Formats: sequence, C-alpha cells, structure tokens
Amino acid sequence: MEKIINVLRKRYKNFEIWREQKDMISLEENDDGIRKESHSKVEVAVRVFKDGIIGFGYISGEENIDDLIENVELSLKYSERDEYNTLPDPDYIDGTCFGKEKDVNVELLYKKMVEMKECLKEKQYLKSIERLSGNYEQRKISLFNSSRGVQEQIIQKYALGVVVVVKKEGDEKIEWDFEIDNDLENMDPKVIANKSYNRAVNLLNSSPTYTGEYTILFEPRASCDFLEVFAQSFIGENVYKKRSLLTDSINFSEKLTIYDNPMVQKGSISYFFDGEGFQGGNKKLVDRGKVDTILYDSFYGKKMGKKSTGNSIRSKISSPPRNWFSTVIIDKGDDDINTFIKGKRVIRVISLIGMHLVNTITGDFSVGFEGYLMEDGNYVKALSGVSIAGNLKDLYKNIVAVGNDLEIYGQAGSPSILVEGIVVSGI
Repeated sequence: MEKIINVLRKRYKNFEIWREQKDMISLEENDDGIRKESHSKVEVAVRVFKDGIIGFGYISGEENIDDLIENVELSLKYSERDEYNTLPDPDYIDGTCFGKEKDVNVELLYKKMVEMKECLKEKQYLKSIERLSGNYEQRKISLFNSSRGVQEQIIQKYALGVVVVVKKEGDEKIEWDFEIDNDLENMDPKVIANKSYNRAVNLLNSSPTYTGEYTILFEPRASCDFLEVFAQSFIGENVYKKRSLLTDSINFSEKLTIYDNPMVQKGSISYFFDGEGFQGGNKKLVDRGKVDTILYDSFYGKKMGKKSTGNSIRSKISSPPRNWFSTVIIDKGDDDINTFIKGKRVIRVISLIGMHLVNTITGDFSVGFEGYLMEDGNYVKALSGVSIAGNLKDLYKNIVAVGNDLEIYGQAGSPSILVEGIVVSGI
C-alpha cells in the first residue's frame, strides 16, 4: 500500500485508498463427503478528488499500479462535476486499528455442520439434505485518506446453512435456513436445522384460501424481506431525489422502532468505520412510530446540510462506495403474540415471493407468499396459490403487536410482527 500512496502523492493532492485482504474458507457436504475450499485475495480501490470531479480506479492485487492510474484518469475525464465532490473528512487518528485477528476454528465449524446433519437425520419426514455448508471470512481493511492518514479494521464472520427436502403423504417441500455470527461459539446448529425442517413440514399439502382482508402474522424472515425494501426510504440519496416513502407528516405504529447498526454481530455487513472512514454508530431510524434519522454518506450529507452518519457502503470493492444502510433491525417488543391472535383467524406468513416487484417509491406491493392458516392460534392448513397486496406505509402503520423473537437474515433483522387489514387474494 505504501508504494501506491507514494505514486498517488506525486500526482494528486486529495485522494483515498481502500485496501482489502479477504481470506475465505468454505465447507460443503456432497456425496463424497465434506469438500473444503480456501481463497485469499487482495483488492485495492482509489478515489481521487479534483476540482469537483471524482476519479475512481480498481485493481485486483497490488502490482498493476499503472492500470490503476489509467482507470482513475479515464474516470476523471468522463465524470460529472459537482461542487460537493470533495475529499471526505472523517475524524480519526492516523494509525488507529479496530478489531483483532483470531485463528479460524475449522474443526469446530465442521463439528457444527455434523450436528446439523445428525439433528435432521432423526426427523420423521426428512427426504434429503440438499445442501449443508459452513463458511468463514476474514476481511483486513486499510483506509488511507490523504488528509487523515491510515486507519484499519479487521472483521470476521462465520456462517452455517442448510437446505432440506421433506416428504409426507405424497407431497414434497424444500426449505432452508442460515445463520451468520462473528463468534462461532454462539451459533446453535440444532436451531438452524429445526427451523428449516419445521417450516418445510408446515408448508406441506398446501391449498388456496378465500380472498379477503386478514390479520397477518409475519414471521421474522418474511418481515426482514419487507424491511430491506422499507429501509431504502431512509437513505439520504433517495430522500434527496424524492424516491422515498417518507413525508414530513408521516407516522407509523407506536409499536415500531427501527435501528441501523453496523456492529450487529449476526448481520452480514459489519464495520467499525464505513467506506469513507466515518465511524458508524447505532442510529434510531424510527422511534415508536416517528421518523428520527436519515442515513447519509459524505456526499449527500453535504448536499442536504447534514453530517455523514457513517453510511457509505462498499458492497463491491470494484465499484465506488454508495449511500446505503448497514444492518437494519426492528426492535423486539414484549407483546405476547398468542394473546393477540386468540379467537382470531390469522394467516402466518413464512416467506415472500416476488419482492423485486415492490415499488420502492410508492410503497405499493402485490407479492406471493408461503404460509399457513391459523384459527385461535392453532394450525389449520398450509396455503399456496395466494398473494398479499397493500402499501408499505399502511403495513407499518397497522402493526398491532411485535414479538420478542428477533432473528437476523443478511442485512435485516426483525421479530414476528402482527399486522391488521392486509388483503389476501385467493379463491
């Protein structure tokens, strides 16, 4: 990295360098046993700020510096000028390092995979385990800012996942579950196995239900799907470009509190500092139904007269960072869901189908789902050939109960939420 810094200093005044070394280990079971793969790569990205123009360059490895400079120069030539395209100014001390490197425990990772398999082998309706996997990833990140110096962070993640097929009375169903955590010791493979199996069994021998307005209980995984779409309305860029659902007068259910937190250890994206070097603390987006915070990177923060909230995300090193959320979480409640559904006809939604069709600007949605019908809290039958329709603003206004069963999937986390007045299209 020192060589790249010296080359850039001779050419440019204001620049930043993002260097990331990624080490990965993956274990996957197939018919021949456990297959292990290891990968390691270094990626370098550069942003140069010159007279309101940003030049971006990327290389895999650290040797082809001439190619890196050529990419930057080409980018400077064709990029649009904007007065807010200035070098970010994160407040950190040169040489700061976050996180510690730990030895990867491949043996324990394998042991937990075996525990998942043994747990499933005992299940009555299990037909097959389609996929069984364990993964480890370590990211060593160095960020050099020409005005601030270097800061570093080390992020480690483990993942366990399973895909199962169950069969009963001539019908088959495939389901899955996974978990991510900074600490392998925290992960319970039996919980992952049981969730995937129980979901699949509850969805067997499905049929449609009648069209109408229902109270819907969204399980955590389904709620997370909606939350990832809804969270886009809190992005500064979307607010600036009027692509957000939020308005000055909008309020949601008092049951709803949402956070953006880059240090959730079970989230797929974790960081001590964001893609521009700003520390990303825990932000409350919605506080008991009222909008509290919008998420900014440096650029859109300047445009809107705000400070960066540490929400510049580098999901791909080969692309410039963008204004985005880290891990968004609906705060768990203390409601006893069983009390709220007692004596009612309720549909429990396990997963959603066709989320790419949700309109992120208007909030309108019409998506398929998998789930089952309940009466008085008891299972009645699995549902298929049905969909739900509505608007995200109404969905989050009409929450009547929030459970305490918080689960995290990727970049979103949610407990079960109970919502009234959802239109179901069936027969």
